Amino acid sequence: MHFAETTNWRQADAQHISAVLQGLRSRTLQVFDTYACAGMLHVPSTEELNPPLWELGHLAWFQERWIGRNQQREHGVRCDPAQARLPSLLAASDDWYDSSAVPHASRWDLPLPGTEACKAYLAATLQQTLTLLETAAQDDDALYFYRLAMFHEAMHLEAAVYMAQALGVPVSPTLFATYSIATKPHFTPDRSRISIQNTTWTLGWQPDGFAFDNELGAHTVQLAAYEID
Repeated sequence: MHFAETTNWRQADAQHISAVLQGLRSRTLQVFDTYACAGMLHVPSTEELNPPLWELGHLAWFQERWIGRNQQREHGVRCDPAQARLPSLLAASDDWYDSSAVPHASRWDLPLPGTEACKAYLAATLQQTLTLLETAAQDDDALYFYRLAMFHEAMHLEAAVYMAQALGVPVSPTLFATYSIATKPHFTPDRSRISIQNTTWTLGWQPDGFAFDNELGAHTVQLAAYEID
């Protein structure tokens, strides 16, 4: 699937969400296997990096926490984040993968499950998500956390790629060159620098479809011309 050619992710319906979640997961696992083949599962402990095994488990935990374990998932942004959650498919997952509660520096010393156990957790939580998605209502509230899981995994896939670039791990360009969640024309990484002309840009998002909480309150700004690597 070429994600850049699909429907706007913010208004993605259940069928589109299912396809994107599975496509992202395939790429996530391919990037992880690239780390493993390069002998780089134990990356240096720095503020810019995360252990690849922690990253994998966190993806499964996040999806399960906000969908499979969330008893108010159909309420979207109106759900109570402090609600009691259903039990996890993996005991102690909250102690390992909760990025809000687990200090960054401690992630290198956690007794994380091995690769196969982690991949099994990923597979189980994705199947749980896809099964629940089949019977979800098709309004913005009901689909909010499924769309959130989509954007969240895309963000971590991007982080895995830039981590690989920083560490010299050879990630195939085919894993990300056609990948985009942009809602406007995008650029593939085939140039060292791109130029952007004077333009107006709307920051934030209008209240239709999915939006992160820090995107609300959309407003337009004027951008001067600039270049970016």
